[in-house]
Amino acid sequence: MTSILAASILGGLLAVEHRSSLGLMVSQPIVGGLLAGVLLGAPLQGFVAGAFFQILFLGYVRLRGERSPDLPSGGVAAAALYILVSRDSGGARPVDGDITLWSMLIAILV
Repeated sequence: MTSILAASILGGLLAVEHRSSLGLMVSQPIVGGLLAGVLLGAPLQGFVAGAFFQILFLGYVRLRGERSPDLPSGGVAAAALYILVSRDSGGARPVDGDITLWSMLIAILV
């Protein structure tokens, strides 16, 4: 199974858990990033990307019954993009910050 397909399936499963009534909190971006990192072979990088994405939405408060954003898919997307692009670039330190920034911005669009 390819890396992108595995991350997509994980994001879909976490999105279903997020919308269900179980409330296991597995769908939080920090956990989704860690699971994506485990699937892609870089758990620390996945945890870091998921934690950054979680921090972006710490202050989010739902008002007047509005729907919450789909954070699980965004967390998995941020972690997968960060891991895959960092792996392809060779893990150069100066480029690593740019990869983090762009993966967070693209994951927000997800």
